[in-house]
Amino acid sequence: KPFIKTEIAALKGLALGVGGSYGKSEGTVSNPLTAQYKTPGQQTFFKYLSDGTAAGTVVASGSNYRLIPQLYYTWGPFSLEGEFILSTQHLKKDVSTAKLTHKAWQISTGILLTGDNASYEGVKPKKPFSLKQKQFGAVELVGRYHELRVDQGAFPAFASSSSQANLARAFGVGVNWYLNNNLRFLIDYDHTLFKGGAAAGNRSSEKVLTTRLQVAF
Repeated sequence: KPFIKTEIAALKGLALGVGGSYGKSEGTVSNPLTAQYKTPGQQTFFKYLSDGTAAGTVVASGSNYRLIPQLYYTWGPFSLEGEFILSTQHLKKDVSTAKLTHKAWQISTGILLTGDNASYEGVKPKKPFSLKQKQFGAVELVGRYHELRVDQGAFPAFASSSSQANLARAFGVGVNWYLNNNLRFLIDYDHTLFKGGAAAGNRSSEKVLTTRLQVAF
C-alpha cells in the first residue's frame, strides 16, 4: 500500500510527523523480495541467506509494515531533525518461518554560518552566489548520528553471524554550500562501526568521504 505521512505543526519552527506503510510480499528463490542494508559508503553490511536453493534461501512470506515517527525543529540558523524506524517482515526459509523486526534511528543537526535561516522546505540563501556582487550563498555545518539494529532472531537460521553485522553505528560531519535556491555542493565524512559481521568478531569499521553537486533540490 502507498506510503502514508502526516505532519502536525505544534510550535513555530517545529514539525512533528509520522509515516508508515503496509503490504504483503511472497518471494521466491529467484526473487526473494528481502531487504539488504547498506553503509553510508553503499557497502552491504547485512543480507539474508541466499544460496539459490529452497533450503538455503530466505524469502518474504506475508505481511510487512513500517512505522516512522519523526520531528524537525528550526530556530534561526539552527536545525534539528530526528527519526525512528520500525520495520517488520514475515519470512521463511524452507519450512522455517519468522517475524523479524529491525530498528533504526538518526538525529542530525546543522547551523548556518552566513546569517541565513534554516527551513524545513530547504535553505534559501539571502545572498545567492555572484562574483560580480561578491556574494557567496549560504554555508552550513552539519552533523549526524545514526544506527540500525538487526533483530537477533535473524541469527543463525536466516543470516550468517560470521558474515553479516547485527548492528551498525555511524557518525558523520559535513559542509553544505547553497549557491542559490537550486544548486548546492555537499561534502561529508562518515565513520561506521559494526557489531558482528566477521568470522573473528566485528567487521572492520568504514571511513568514507563523499561529495555531491545537486541541482534543483
